Amino acid sequence: MNDRVTIVLRSLVRYIGREQTAQLRESAAQHGCVLQRIRRSRDWQIEGTPHQLQQFCQYCIFRSIPISHFGIIRSPISV
Repeated sequence: MNDRVTIVLRSLVRYIGREQTAQLRESAAQHGCVLQRIRRSRDWQIEGTPHQLQQFCQYCIFRSIPISHFGIIRSPISV
């Protein structure tokens, strides 16, 4: 099952800041995910397989990055 999942992260920079967003983008790439801005809006999206996204979320929890606003933690991705 290699279906890619996309999760929209509304106002990401507003919640975690520009520097942390840049670090998060690099970390997402290390986990095989793509974190990118949606066109010219302030919204971002992360895309990856369910397993990659789950590992990335665990990394964010470990690093105390506040991603719970986006509903990622509240609705865990089942692999």
